[in-house]
Amino acid sequence: MAINTAKYSILSLASKSKGKMRPVLINIKPKSSTPEQKSKTESEKFIYVIDGSVTLTVVGVEYALDKDNSAYFNSSFKHTIKNTSNKEAKIISIEN
Repeated sequence: MAINTAKYSILSLASKSKGKMRPVLINIKPKSSTPEQKSKTESEKFIYVIDGSVTLTVVGVEYALDKDNSAYFNSSFKHTIKNTSNKEAKIISIEN
């Protein structure tokens, strides 16, 4: 699975997986963000910043994350990821 927009792209890293884990690579263009997300079930999400600087917003609370930083949170909460740098941000996201 791949999603490409003018602001971001998402590539599945386990397209043939039938398990609960959903690892994806997210590329976010400079000064752009992902749309607001909220899982319908009680699930968890882990994100790891491979390159760039982003702001993770979870239920209105902002967390600044730079290269090699990570976050772990309940993905049923509303959340977005915004690229705050002048270069493309690369993130690994794993949700179960």
